[in-house]
Amino acid sequence: MLHFTRYFATASILLAALVIPTIIQAADMKKPAGYPNRPVEVVVRSGAGSGSEAFARVFTKHLSDELGFTFKYSFMPGADGTISSSYLLDQPADGYTIYIASPTQLINILRGKVKYTLADWTWLARTAFELSALHVLTSNKEISTFQDVIDHCKKEKKIKITVAGSGAISFDRVWVELLNQSMGTNCLKFVPFNKSSNRRASFLGGHTTLISGELAEMHSHFKSGTTKPIVVGSKVRVPGDYADLKTTKDYGINVFLGRWRGVAAKAGTPQEIVDYLEWAFEQSFNSKPYQHWLKSEPGLDVSRYLGPAAWKKSMNDDLDTLGGMLKELG
Repeated sequence: MLHFTRYFATASILLAALVIPTIIQAADMKKPAGYPNRPVEVVVRSGAGSGSEAFARVFTKHLSDELGFTFKYSFMPGADGTISSSYLLDQPADGYTIYIASPTQLINILRGKVKYTLADWTWLARTAFELSALHVLTSNKEISTFQDVIDHCKKEKKIKITVAGSGAISFDRVWVELLNQSMGTNCLKFVPFNKSSNRRASFLGGHTTLISGELAEMHSHFKSGTTKPIVVGSKVRVPGDYADLKTTKDYGINVFLGRWRGVAAKAGTPQEIVDYLEWAFEQSFNSKPYQHWLKSEPGLDVSRYLGPAAWKKSMNDDLDTLGGMLKELG
């Protein structure tokens, strides 16, 4: 039985399960005078057509349909999110620029790639949590399950299993190295790519054995029969198409990993606007369109709402654990 006592993002899941959001009725929340009286800019760290764009559009739909907001979307890919985050922090703290946040911000803080800290942001709502998984080509005759990976790692000390992932020091690499440590080996060789499209192309072309990616990202390839996930970093099985997919817990590996998404603004935003946005985003999370989207996207139906205080606490926990891992990676 393999055990691993370090959790990244597990605290978020456990805490979220204990948090019961206080739903404020629409009639009880006073709209700030004159806000919003122009479009709110939504800054997305990846390009158009990405999962982040899909999240941004579906999550803000309720605000547009029911609360009179209008939005414009700015896509700023590159430099591991430092371009987009720096852009937002250069804008006025007036509630007219919001950011689609991800764990990449924590990695950038720990690596010293940015000058900001968690205190420079107003964390409004964590509203999505995507489970990390490893995927293999269905044409692979040597590895078709994660048990095959475990058996290979026990027998072969020199022949590595390559895993395509995003960025040399990244969320994907943390996931892969946690699995290595849990198995007491280093047989999973992480192969970094600067662009997600190049990472997928390498894997689909057979140049790497596995790929690290969320279930939703690889779902179309799974449905076409080209690829399949072999393990997901979760304590519980994923319902629907992935009901038979084994989890890390099934293999006795205590690595439960996922990538969250949420909405943040610049610190210093007027409190009445912050309070209104917090309320509005909680309403959006509980709206039928957003809940339907969560359930329709593979691996996202485990998502739980985290308000500002709970989300910030979970991020501080993640910083502690992730910081230790990044020191080991160098």
